Amino acid sequence: MGTKKNRQGNIYDAFLKRMFSRILVFVDFLIHYAPDPDHNFRPSPGKIEKMIVPGGFGVRFDSHAHAGYTVSPNYDSMIGKLLVHQPTREEAIACMCRCLFEMKVEGIKTSIPLQLKILQHKDFQAGKIDTGFIERLLAGTVR
Repeated sequence: MGTKKNRQGNIYDAFLKRMFSRILVFVDFLIHYAPDPDHNFRPSPGKIEKMIVPGGFGVRFDSHAHAGYTVSPNYDSMIGKLLVHQPTREEAIACMCRCLFEMKVEGIKTSIPLQLKILQHKDFQAGKIDTGFIERLLAGTVR
């Protein structure tokens, strides 16, 4: 019995080593109906006419919303959470860009255009950002 227990322990240890030897990079964005950065983040509630969500390896979209769903101005503006995970930061950013390009939400404005602008910026891609990055990006003082 002791040999079997050790063998199972060794198999379990090997499993853990294999699972945790792959470090994945996660990127997640909350998809909101409200943030219209061109109009002081004014809400744009209404009916979602069409909603197409991305998929694929390392992609997850959590949401309660769907085509035909009416977004109320009286509650949290989040309509979903898009998560991606990939082996490197560069791959995770590229995957998130692809997902945001593929995602279609018609009938309301969303935060997707701003999120794409952030992801595609060279400073974000290089990891050279700070807490004032978004403010400077919106003001047009970041190149």
